[in-house]
Amino acid sequence: IVGIFGETMGPPNDGGRLNTMVGFIYDSLSNNSQGRASAAALILFGIILVVTLITRQTRTETVLQTELFASVKSFLLEGDVEELNHMILNVVMFMPLGYLFVQMHPRKLGDAAQVLGIGVMLSTIIESCQLIFRLGNCDVDDILANTFGALLGLVLYKIVHHSSRK
Repeated sequence: IVGIFGETMGPPNDGGRLNTMVGFIYDSLSNNSQGRASAAALILFGIILVVTLITRQTRTETVLQTELFASVKSFLLEGDVEELNHMILNVVMFMPLGYLFVQMHPRKLGDAAQVLGIGVMLSTIIESCQLIFRLGNCDVDDILANTFGALLGLVLYKIVHHSSRK
């Protein structure tokens, strides 16, 4: 964690100041809403990692689901409500991230292409870790659902901030 952001932390004029992520978050919180959004996004992504990786049991086999919309097909054809719940959870889990990423820097991250890229990137990291470490299933539908959730977060941000300007 030390030195991730390259920000000097500790009391001013102290020769023993450290570069820490925690210090970066602390300084950002006191400065502006973009800093608070950055801290919240970082903490939320950490929670998502814990929920999607650390709490899972290691499997003996690797599960890689590459068929697009397999979860939707399973729900529609077989009535598998668990698949639908899983997809909804993936969408909802990434909505706050999409919102917070835009709030971090509305001018740079406020368009759909940026949020789409961030959603795909973070979701692919999670799914790749699940595949590599055999934790849960690596599912292309999860990447799509997470990315869609991030895009819905962008839409929510636009709605909230558009209505607050009136």
